[in-house]
Amino acid sequence: MSKQTIVSILSVISLTVVVLIAWSCEGGGPPIPNTKPITRLANVPPPDSFIVSDNPRLTLSWIGDDPDGYVIAFRYRWSYRLNAASPFEYKPWTTVLSLWNIVGGGTEGKDNFALMTDADVGNLPNVYHYFAILLNGLNDDSASVLVRGESLNIAGAHVWASNPRANRFPVHTKPTSGTFIFDSQDSLNPHTFEVLSVDNNAAEGDPARVSFGTPRVIPPRAEVIGYPDDTVMVIDQQSETFSGIKFEFRGFDPNSRTIDYSWVVDRDQWPKESIPWSPFSQNTVVYITANDFPDPYATNHTIYVRARNEFGSIDTVGFFLRQRFDSNNTPLLDSLGHPIRDTVKAQKNFITIYPPFRRPAYQQRILLLNISYSYFDDTPSHPSQSRIDQYYLSLLGSIGKSSNVDVLNVIDNNNTGEHFFPGRGILSNYSTVILVGDAIDLRPNLSDYSWHHNYQWTTREKILLDYCYIGGKMIISAWNLPWILNAGIGALTTNICHIQNVDNPRQIDTDTLHTTFIGARGEKGYPAYIRVDSTKLEPDWRGSLHYLIPGRPFGFGEILYRYDTAKDDQFEDRTIGVRYLGVTFDAIYFGFPLYYMEQQGSTDALRQALSDINELNR
Repeated sequence: MSKQTIVSILSVISLTVVVLIAWSCEGGGPPIPNTKPITRLANVPPPDSFIVSDNPRLTLSWIGDDPDGYVIAFRYRWSYRLNAASPFEYKPWTTVLSLWNIVGGGTEGKDNFALMTDADVGNLPNVYHYFAILLNGLNDDSASVLVRGESLNIAGAHVWASNPRANRFPVHTKPTSGTFIFDSQDSLNPHTFEVLSVDNNAAEGDPARVSFGTPRVIPPRAEVIGYPDDTVMVIDQQSETFSGIKFEFRGFDPNSRTIDYSWVVDRDQWPKESIPWSPFSQNTVVYITANDFPDPYATNHTIYVRARNEFGSIDTVGFFLRQRFDSNNTPLLDSLGHPIRDTVKAQKNFITIYPPFRRPAYQQRILLLNISYSYFDDTPSHPSQSRIDQYYLSLLGSIGKSSNVDVLNVIDNNNTGEHFFPGRGILSNYSTVILVGDAIDLRPNLSDYSWHHNYQWTTREKILLDYCYIGGKMIISAWNLPWILNAGIGALTTNICHIQNVDNPRQIDTDTLHTTFIGARGEKGYPAYIRVDSTKLEPDWRGSLHYLIPGRPFGFGEILYRYDTAKDDQFEDRTIGVRYLGVTFDAIYFGFPLYYMEQQGSTDALRQALSDINELNR
C-alpha cells in the first residue's frame, strides 16, 4: 500500500472522529432510540394455533427481555364475549411488577409476593424502583398489610399482593406466570390472551398472543345435610348457652378445587333488590339466630343455600337429581327401566319459637309443672298430683304469686298408653318453671324404689335444656330427682341443677333406703333450718324420709342446704340443695320435697328462690 493511500485512510478516520466529537459535544444529530422490550409465551403452541381446553382454568407462562435496559413489569389482558352472538370485548389490562423476592416480616409464612399495581405505565418506573432498592425487604407493617389483602400507596399508585393470606389459589405466585380462569357463557368461547413487557423507560413492547377455547363453567350443586328435626327455640343473638340453630351443608363439583357457600333465611320474604345473602365462605356449618329472619317472631322458615365454585359460577337452580342405589350399590330402575332419581334440594324448612318471655312487654307467668307420682288413694303421706298442686298454690299465694301461676301435671299411664309432657311451645310462655317431683311410689314389693317417669325421658330432658339455654329459669323440688325422671347424672342434673352425686349413683340409691332425713340447714339467705312435717309421714317412716340422694355442687353451683339426719349417719351435713345463677339462665335445686316439709319453711324457701332468680317482684 502506498504512502498516499495510508494518508488518505487516516484522513478519513480523523474526519470521522472529528464529526463524532462534534455531535457529542454540540448535541448535533439524533440520539440512539430506545429498543422496545420483547415478550414470549413459554408454554403454548405457536401463535397461529388454537387450543381447545377441557377446563376453564389454564396456567400460562412468559418471559421478557429488553436489549438496552431491563423489564420492570408485565401487563396482560384477554378477550371474551357473553354469548355466541355478542361481539368480542377485552378485559382491562392488569399489571404485575417484575419483582421476585419481596420479603418482609409479620407475614406468617407467606413472605414472597407477586406485586400487582394500578399505576399508569408512565409511573411504573417510580413504583418499581421503590421496591427494587429495599435492601432488607418490606418492614413488618407493610408486609402485614399485603398479607391481609390490603393495598399500599406507593408513588401515587395502589400496590397489592397477588397471594394474600385469604387467597388459597392466587393468580400469581411469581410475575412470569399466572393461573387464570377463563369463564365462558357459551358452549365454547374463544379467547385471545395477550401479555407484554414494560421496560425501565416505561416503554411497552409488542404483546405475545395465544388463542384458545374454554368450556362452559357448570355450576356446583349444594345439599343441606344437617338441620333441626323438631321445633327449636330461638332468640335474636347468640349467648353462652345459645349458639344458634345449627345447619350443615355440602357441595358437589368434580371440576373445581374448592366450593364456598352463601345462605339466607326466608329468601322470598325479603325485598327482591336487597336479599341479605351471607358472604360466601368455605364454612359448611352455620348457626343462625332470629336476627337472620325477616320476622323474628314468625314460626315457619326456609333456609336457602347456594354454592359457588372457584370459577365464580353460582348454583341458582337450588336442586339436583341423585341416582338411587340399592344396598349392593346397584342403580335402581323403575318398571320401564328408567333410572330412579331423588330430587335433592339446597333448602330446608324448619320451625322456631321466639319465646314470649324474651319479648318486650312480657307479663310474668309461672308454670307449676308437676312430675310427681299420683296416688289414687289420696292421703297426706301418699298424695295425688292434685293435692301437691294445691299445696304449691298455697305457697305461691302466701308469696303473692297465685294470679301468675298455671298448673300442668305430667301424665304417664302405661296401662292406658296416655302420656303428656309440655313441649317447647308451652314452656316458652313462662319465664319460670317450678318443676315438682315430690312424690314417688313407696308401695311395698317394688324392685325399683325410686319410681320414675321414664317415658321418652331423653326427649323431655332436651325440651327442658332448650328452655333453660334460651334464658328460662327453673326451681326444682324433688324426692330423688336423678331417678324420678330417669335422668341419672346427665345434662339436667349437671348442666342445669349443677349437682353431681358424691359416690356411685346406684350404690347411693341403695344406701338411701336406710337414711333418716329430718330436715336441712340453710345457707345464703335461705331459712336456717327447714323441718320435715311429721303430719305427712307414715308411722313406719319413723319421723323421717328415706331415699334422698345428696349431691355436691358442680361447676359454678353454690350450696344452699345441708343434710340433717336423725341418726347422724354417713349423709350428715352432705349437700342437699344447690343454686346456680348464670349469665343466661338460673336454677334453684331443692334435693328434698318441699311438700313434705313444714309449710312455713317451704314458703320462706320458695320466696328466697324466686328472689334469687329475680322473679319475686315482677
